[in-house]
Amino acid sequence: MFLKPMDCLKKKFSIPSTNPNLPIDTDCTYIADGSSKPLVVFLHGFKGFKDWSQMGLVADHFAKAGAFFCKFNFSRNGVNIKNNAQEITDLKAFASNNFSHEQEDTKRLIDYLLTADEFAKEIDPKRIYLIGHSRGGGMALIYAAHDARIKKVSTWASVHDFAAVFTAQEVAYWKANGVITMKNSRTGEDLPLDYQFAEDYLNKEEAFSIENAVKRLNIPIQFIHGTNDATMPHQASVQMHAWQTKSELILLEGVNHNFDSKHPWTAAQFSDDMQKVVDHTTAFLMT
Repeated sequence: MFLKPMDCLKKKFSIPSTNPNLPIDTDCTYIADGSSKPLVVFLHGFKGFKDWSQMGLVADHFAKAGAFFCKFNFSRNGVNIKNNAQEITDLKAFASNNFSHEQEDTKRLIDYLLTADEFAKEIDPKRIYLIGHSRGGGMALIYAAHDARIKKVSTWASVHDFAAVFTAQEVAYWKANGVITMKNSRTGEDLPLDYQFAEDYLNKEEAFSIENAVKRLNIPIQFIHGTNDATMPHQASVQMHAWQTKSELILLEGVNHNFDSKHPWTAAQFSDDMQKVVDHTTAFLMT
């Protein structure tokens, strides 16, 4: 049964990351009725943030479906909510991000949620689920492979191989120059990324192998991908499904990487494509 949006409670808070100046900004949406709910944590992708586009509607949707839904900004994603919660403005923080920081941020948030007295009656610690979009999908799979508390993972347009993102020539240039820039396609801004990002991956390549994670996982996994994804072609999810044939593969015909989203999102309802995504995800996680 779906409840009215006014019945949803939204709690906003920040917890410390490994850098005291870069908090993990979070908001959780749920029906505060004292019943034990599955905890659903959303991991955003590269150049993403928790309040991007339709994510407010996503939070309300899952709360009304009976989840304790949390979305958060990775501490070094470059979004400073005190200055501008809707844009990447802290380029120094963005440049210092890496996979290890994102894994640690995820752990810190889950640990906090499971020990916070105010949420004790609202969260079922035996039902912790992750959703990850794009790079966040890969992060969710890797995190789940190393934390037995995670019981389900749903990925949206996920990457399948971090090593394939950069060529050997690009990595060599990166090392020689100490930094590369990535274009923000929406704003046109060049976003810097220090070579420490590559070093972090190369030093822990086995641990950050999505293939290893998928093959290792023995929990329900769902891969959702649009067939018109120009950013991360849907063959990525087809490959991951082949690594773990017990998983669920949902291919959405003609759907793009962001499910017809744009930022900011001003409509009161989902795009048709995002509606399909949340419907499939809800059926997978909440049953």
